Amino acid sequence: MQRLCVGNGNWGRPKRMIDRRLWWGSSLHHTTTPITVSATTPLHYTSAARIARPNHFFSVAHQQRCRPMHASIPVHRSYATVMEENDAAAGEKLYTQQRWQAIDALESSTSASAYLHYPSPPSLIPTPASASTSASTRHTTTTSLHTTTLTTDDTSKHVTIAAFKNAFEHLEPGQKDNNADVEVTGRIMSKRESGKKMIFLDIMSNGQTLQVMAMHHAYALSPSAPDTQSFEYVTSLLKKGDIIAVQGYAGRSKLGELSVIPRSMKLLVPCVRDLPESLKNPEARQRKRYLDMIINAPRVRDTFILRAKVIGFLRSYLNARDFTEVETPILSTAVGGANALPFTTHSNSLDTSLFMRIAPELYLKQLVIGGLERVYELGKCFRNEGIDATHNPEFTTLEFYAAYQNYESLMTLTEHMLSEMVRTLTGDAVLKGAKIMSKNSSIATEAVDMVAGADQPNDDVADVDFSGPFKRVDFVRELERCLQTPLPDLTQPDAESKLKDLCIEKGVPISAPYTLARLLDSLGGHFIEPYLIQPTFLCHHPLALSPLAKSHPTRVSLSLSLSLS
Repeated sequence: MQRLCVGNGNWGRPKRMIDRRLWWGSSLHHTTTPITVSATTPLHYTSAARIARPNHFFSVAHQQRCRPMHASIPVHRSYATVMEENDAAAGEKLYTQQRWQAIDALESSTSASAYLHYPSPPSLIPTPASASTSASTRHTTTTSLHTTTLTTDDTSKHVTIAAFKNAFEHLEPGQKDNNADVEVTGRIMSKRESGKKMIFLDIMSNGQTLQVMAMHHAYALSPSAPDTQSFEYVTSLLKKGDIIAVQGYAGRSKLGELSVIPRSMKLLVPCVRDLPESLKNPEARQRKRYLDMIINAPRVRDTFILRAKVIGFLRSYLNARDFTEVETPILSTAVGGANALPFTTHSNSLDTSLFMRIAPELYLKQLVIGGLERVYELGKCFRNEGIDATHNPEFTTLEFYAAYQNYESLMTLTEHMLSEMVRTLTGDAVLKGAKIMSKNSSIATEAVDMVAGADQPNDDVADVDFSGPFKRVDFVRELERCLQTPLPDLTQPDAESKLKDLCIEKGVPISAPYTLARLLDSLGGHFIEPYLIQPTFLCHHPLALSPLAKSHPTRVSLSLSLSLS
């Protein structure tokens, strides 16, 4: 085996151990960079002081300490004996040690060249059609209903689970196609034994699941192969949470389940801690997002993908309308653009205090003044304030500005943008069974089914129609309609005390300081916002709520402002 020394004080380890470090993430703070020392032996290096199996590392499933380099438990003690002695910690260490010994025995019986072959993901750069034929081997399966062509290069037969399903969807129950060998990888989500000669595994990769139908008679094993490569030994070693590579051919079970029938299987990443059967605790799900994605996939994974698609659509929509995307400073010596408490930090180089931005508004307006007549920014903002279901100290915001437009133009553009976004991402302008959020509701972490009659405040779900035009509601007039009494003159000095008495009379929760803006916001949040199920523009807020907006030309104390609820 080749060794690689990288830098002062660092020493190398075989490729096998280096790959372990990459897969299992023994240090979350080191960056690995691929290099090539020869055409056939790719190695990796890291800046860590030691490249080896560390004293303890972070496993795939849990952030727990795992297999020590020098275990202090006697080997002759069995796992059952240790557990009978109620020594749970020692039992866990012994179980991990014995599992590693089994893995090492399996690896030591394999030639060194096997360590250098790991499944290669599909290339991100398309191969030209003229070169693909000469550089690859083609496997073609033809039936009267379907024709499948799998192209694999000389170094790998790896295909994704989604590509595997698309290629062999035509197979009938009980039918097999052993002419095209492929390799798929995934995490074992379940293991079911049907006797000693047949094992069923469900593997997941990239949100797709596939059944592995491991049969003893189909397992390819040379007569000279050691016992550690036998079907019985390999299948006994695999457990839920392990990431494996399966090389074999496609087939469909008698019950109609599309499966891969392995000729060989390889353990790529062992999971040394058992995965939980379920994960429903909200705090645990938020603190261990990686575990949430494993257990509750594909629901959680789809949320990440949908967010990425939303951001991509917003960028493409504005770019197509001649908007220019910019990046404005996140750290600055002054705070502006919104009325919020900022996060404060310190620059050692400048020896000065800096603030994290609460809004990019002022910088974007300066760019409009400078000649960029249509400009936008999609990025992070930070506000050192309270946390609830609708507020987070760190959040992503989209701000865009266009010269020679007014708030009517803004409503029209926003209405069309959201309508097209929902239609593009879901295929329909109506969201079926959408989660309804309010200031008193919990954070929505999953989709729920549609419930009829969601026309009352705080109902869980409803059909939300983004087809437009959106409803337009005057803030003050709607508030007076709900209160069944006119609001006091907001320009008078006693407006705050009258609004405070009105909140107490109507049972609206309020807290100090009792400013005009906070009292108006409390009234609107209690009487208006919970009832706005469909997309609605709230217009003409009092100037106390929108101090930077243009004043209304005919209605004193009101502004030409809007908000979408």
